[in-house]
Amino acid sequence: MNKKLILLVCASIWVSAHTEAQALSGTTGLFNIPSGRIEKDRTFLFGANFMDRKYGAYKYSKDADFEYDALATYATLVFLPRIEVQFRYTHLLGREISPKERYFPDRMATIRIQALRESKYCPALTVGLQDFAHALGNNLGLSSPSYYSANYVVASKNLPIGRLISDFSLGYAVSLRHAKHLNLDGVFGGLAVGWKRFPGTDIMLEYDSYRWNAAFRVLFFKRLQMLVGWYGMDAISGGLSWRVKL
Repeated sequence: MNKKLILLVCASIWVSAHTEAQALSGTTGLFNIPSGRIEKDRTFLFGANFMDRKYGAYKYSKDADFEYDALATYATLVFLPRIEVQFRYTHLLGREISPKERYFPDRMATIRIQALRESKYCPALTVGLQDFAHALGNNLGLSSPSYYSANYVVASKNLPIGRLISDFSLGYAVSLRHAKHLNLDGVFGGLAVGWKRFPGTDIMLEYDSYRWNAAFRVLFFKRLQMLVGWYGMDAISGGLSWRVKL
């Protein structure tokens, strides 16, 4: 049997197309930015991502730096079928929880609503409220830090180019509470490119409103996703996630 045919069959068994894939946040996106897509209805995902201290640990600014790396574990559910909800727990590696020092792992809830599905001429359009409990807390007279705040609208469009599958995303983020720390602030966008002969494998380039990032991801057995990327092209982060159909 032709070696190229064997390789293609193996690739088809191991991976599958997945423009709907998880970003570092645990919601659907590229590497560090969200996309206008959401996972299929009744999809449940859980996973964990390592985030380098230089850009991903409790601090977002153009000169971000921090003492500790971080590990973010999350669970995400899609239902109704255009609503995506997620809870994420982010812990600084090597730092002990201490009420005395007022250190507790960051807890964040996110809701995303897809306003438009992608069509021939129309992109997929999604509105996202990341760490929305922080905004609610302000209205209730409560105070809590918001390290990963991101309120945004983002559009995504798939544009096949020859043997390539190109997925473009462009969005804009604002702070509803003028949070001190922002995950996204202003214009952001990115491009994910895959090869039709090896579906399920993407390379990505994005601008997250602060810096340029590059990443690679692959989906095994339609269940296990591996994500590896470079914050600012100089700090490696990434992780694994598992998805099931409810």
